[in-house]
Amino acid sequence: VSYGKTYQAFADNVKRMSGGRLVIEVIYDGEGVPAAEVLSAVRSGLIEVANPFQALHAGEFPAGVVELGLPDGPRDFLEIRAMFREGGWLAAIRKAYASIGVYYLSEAPQPGTYLMTKKPIKSLNDLKEMQIRCPGAYGMKLANVGASPVTMALSEVYSSLASGLLDGVDGCNLVDHDEVKSYEMAKFLYPLPVANAQILGLVCNLEAFNQLPDDLKAIVEAAAEMYGNDQANKSVVWEREALMRMKSQGMQYSPEPSAADKKK
Repeated sequence: VSYGKTYQAFADNVKRMSGGRLVIEVIYDGEGVPAAEVLSAVRSGLIEVANPFQALHAGEFPAGVVELGLPDGPRDFLEIRAMFREGGWLAAIRKAYASIGVYYLSEAPQPGTYLMTKKPIKSLNDLKEMQIRCPGAYGMKLANVGASPVTMALSEVYSSLASGLLDGVDGCNLVDHDEVKSYEMAKFLYPLPVANAQILGLVCNLEAFNQLPDDLKAIVEAAAEMYGNDQANKSVVWEREALMRMKSQGMQYSPEPSAADKKK
């Protein structure tokens, strides 16, 4: 998985900055903890650090849906980071996570999400009765224009599109679409994003974090902020590369939305 490269870089930075005193073993989706159970695994201490997709945990932790980024929020990574680092958002998010026994290490910006469907969307009316993988607030947005949102892990999307269970997929950016090959089953990309830039936060079991000495706490937080920078920088490059690859493999755009659909 593309973003997995940033996970290992985070672990490497922690080891390097701590002089080998703290070593983080990196595991990926499907290697022990399913995506929909990541947050609960951190809360229980089964795993100490994770990068959960908050939309999959909406019922368990509603505040995470807001942290992820509501539709029509900032488009620019720097605006989101300024909210966290200059606008008091980081302290608010940390307080929310602490209420469930989790420490919020750092925000990690990613690009906005786009809808891909099996049939072209000529108007928003075409979304009515479509089954779309689109969890969290993104799904609520599509439900407001008639679609039927479905919550599922990204790893289940391809087979669900192939079987006919889904008519389309959102709740993921272009890098994700390229990674899971959404375009092979749903080749039409809607030109407007369903949501703008989003945040996938790096979190830690609160008890495990509190057991660290102060210098290691500072190292983990600094490495986490570097992790956020790494994801933001790579996202800019990877998003453009993903779009070019998908186009070369037959991806097409749905027609340009009408003025009425844009307003809606």
